[in-house]
Amino acid sequence: MEARQRRALRRLRTELAEQLRLEVPLQYLYQERVVSRSLLEELEAEPVAARRNLKLLDYLPGRGPRAFAAFVHSLRDEAPWLSRRLEEEEAREDEDDEPPAATKSPEM
Repeated sequence: MEARQRRALRRLRTELAEQLRLEVPLQYLYQERVVSRSLLEELEAEPVAARRNLKLLDYLPGRGPRAFAAFVHSLRDEAPWLSRRLEEEEAREDEDDEPPAATKSPEM
């Protein structure tokens, strides 16, 4: 996963954790081999939706170059607004993500 895609997931982390309903998207991610069988079972067993969503968001960045696109695609039918938000964030300029330059304190 590219840095800009990881940033998009991080920027929308709270929104995704609160709004995701993973039943259908999770099956798509398994079908596309983004999610392993063991993770699928672990996430399905998690009773708290927000924790389940956060676990998936933590897992996705390490799943290779197709993971972000597959995740966005998996949301198109169930949560098209989240799919659009992720695409917009991915395309967004990264200028506000850079840490501010160190400033020198005035000498006394």
